[in-house]
Amino acid sequence: MLSEITEDQYFKPFYQSQLSFGFPKTERGETLAKLFNRTLDFVDTEAIHQKYQPPANWRELNKKELDKQRLNIINVLLGLFILVTIVFGYLTNHRANHDALTKLKNRYALNRIRKQSLGKGNGLIYIDLNGFKQINDTYGHTVGDQVLRCYAKLLRQTVKGTSYRIGGDEFVAITPLSRDKLSELLPRLESFDFKLRGQDETLQLHAAVGVFLPDSSELSIKQLLIYTDFAMYEAKRNKDLRSVVVDKAKLAELIEANGTNRAA
Repeated sequence: MLSEITEDQYFKPFYQSQLSFGFPKTERGETLAKLFNRTLDFVDTEAIHQKYQPPANWRELNKKELDKQRLNIINVLLGLFILVTIVFGYLTNHRANHDALTKLKNRYALNRIRKQSLGKGNGLIYIDLNGFKQINDTYGHTVGDQVLRCYAKLLRQTVKGTSYRIGGDEFVAITPLSRDKLSELLPRLESFDFKLRGQDETLQLHAAVGVFLPDSSELSIKQLLIYTDFAMYEAKRNKDLRSVVVDKAKLAELIEANGTNRAA
């Protein structure tokens, strides 16, 4: 049984041209034509043609084309594999360094830089939400989660730099800071309103804040977290305070009161 004959798509059309010579119709031209014809008898034009333009090896050409197609497919698959690997690595790293609830960076991400200094012009803010346990007990953990997301959104909108949720109702922000900026920033961080979904009730929430202002000290982030934590708890214990700022004088006071061993 004969297979159907189909047009080969791999090869371009072949072209053939013939070469002719003409001589003057004179006695001399006739002599030259005879000599030229005799000369052609000695030239193996077929051998020359085979040498410089051998017949196509259809199987070999077809194999090369198939190999080329396979190589292209392999390259595409390899590129997809590399792309998937990069995306998977990014997502894995992102999940490891971010809090799933608030989408802020997490304690693990902060611990990775704890031995570094803040950098020139940067301050550190340590925040604890007051009465958060009572919110969970009164309204449930779903509302508690909504409060945390609401405060995380407030941090993203208010604080430049990087914010972290380091556990429970505690947040840390590393941000460019000055005393002038602080007077505008603190009121927004110390209290905020949260409207209960589906209800007319609005909760007014407060936070205790410890702040380290930039100075020439070379304390590590780990050390500053400890001192701003002390400052935050001082604000939490004192009903007349919402925030405590750690400047040079306050830092010396905290070091004297709490020692340096814990901050080493």
